[in-house]
Amino acid sequence: MHIGILGGSFDPVHNGHIYMAQKALEECSLDEVWLIPAGQSPNKAENAMTPADMRLAKCKQACRYNERIKVCSI
Repeated sequence: MHIGILGGSFDPVHNGHIYMAQKALEECSLDEVWLIPAGQSPNKAENAMTPADMRLAKCKQACRYNERIKVCSI
């Protein structure tokens, strides 16, 4: 299985993230792309970020219509 990894703060997750994942699936002949929300972004203050569990839930919601884009909480 060929898996692509797309990490980021996803704060907020948006159509651009899903578009990049979809293009990676197509252009790289991947079986799946895993979105991996960062626990803490090195570019943002911790108190300025949406809580990790909320960002994880939003990522799951954003890719619910594409079974080849998964969300990983590692």
